[in-house]
Amino acid sequence: MLIKGIQNQLARKTIPQIMARAVFLALVCFGAPAGVLAALIPGFFYRITRWVSCPKGSELVYYEWYEAGSTSVTMTCQNAAGQMVGERTFLAFIVYLGIFFLIFFYCALIVLLLLHAWGQKTKPADLQN
Repeated sequence: MLIKGIQNQLARKTIPQIMARAVFLALVCFGAPAGVLAALIPGFFYRITRWVSCPKGSELVYYEWYEAGSTSVTMTCQNAAGQMVGERTFLAFIVYLGIFFLIFFYCALIVLLLLHAWGQKTKPADLQN
């Protein structure tokens, strides 16, 4: 009954309204998994941002250290000569959060569009049964 009510509501919505709902759901939901995974295994997830964070020909160098009961990280780009090209911790973090936002946005959008299409296909007489 709940699914049919949601389908009925979504059947009356336009595509921009459905996209706005998907953006809202993604904004609300992406932070917790991204934060937990960044805290549990930060090196793996930050290294996937190297293709955006560092200029071509340089490599992302990830440093992690423990002090005062917490983990600190920093990411820098080094060229082939071993010189630091730039500090990229903030940029890597933003790219990392953007990846999670897009994953959640597209999942929410697909689900909402499927419910919208399913609601369009359902006849009003079927909803009352």
